[in-house]
Amino acid sequence: MPTRDQWDRLRQLLGEAADAAKARHDDPLARKWIGAVGLAVSTAFGKGSDELAAVRAAPVVARDAMSDPDGMRDPRQVYLECVVQELSNVLENILDQWRERDPRPDAPGHEREGDRMAEHEPDRERRVFVARREEEHVHYQLLKERLEAPELGFTVVDGFQRELDRVSQVVLRRIRSCRFFLAIEAEEFPINRPQGGHTTSSWIVQESGAAIASDCEVLLLVEEGVADDAIGGLQADVQRVPWRKNTFGDAASEAVRMIAERAAKL
Repeated sequence: MPTRDQWDRLRQLLGEAADAAKARHDDPLARKWIGAVGLAVSTAFGKGSDELAAVRAAPVVARDAMSDPDGMRDPRQVYLECVVQELSNVLENILDQWRERDPRPDAPGHEREGDRMAEHEPDRERRVFVARREEEHVHYQLLKERLEAPELGFTVVDGFQRELDRVSQVVLRRIRSCRFFLAIEAEEFPINRPQGGHTTSSWIVQESGAAIASDCEVLLLVEEGVADDAIGGLQADVQRVPWRKNTFGDAASEAVRMIAERAAKL
């Protein structure tokens, strides 16, 4: 099992991910961070571990997830950002899984007292958690670019994680670290009933409920065709912005405007 120092190194690297993601593709900072993640995971878990295999798979996953809705960005920059994001997810999954194996507060993998981001910290006011499925990665990237534009200056937190069947502690901590919660509610499966309609992701419905319970400012981007009763009881009174596949850009602009207005009133 990794030592406390090895866990602290993994958590330190996770904390540096945001700076690595903002670096240019030709900046050695990001590549140094990517290499450091591989070394830290290899040292903590061994060369034949599943954890290191996930790290090594990150560039392939990132390449498949690449998107640039406007086609205006350097593909090398887009790829680098996707790699950093995927490695961040891998690190958080590793920490989360090991916390659950040994729930003692002083066990390796847990934050030390005072390290955990609390709801009252100042930068929470400019953080937006975006809940989405993998299929909505392009929509997520569009929202991220608009929210993180210099004139707005929000930090977008990605809630997507692979191969989990419930809302993990990692995701709950991410939600609590954000003032704003924005969910992309897309059609999933048709509902067999006279009035029709579609379900949406049960994972995102759970995250939305957690956001309401965490006193986040919640906004739902709901695809037309998602049934009202599929969104969840707690979410009945939450403000929504409708969208279709060919109008998501307009809906995204409206959602960003609404979040900016709410932030200005805080």
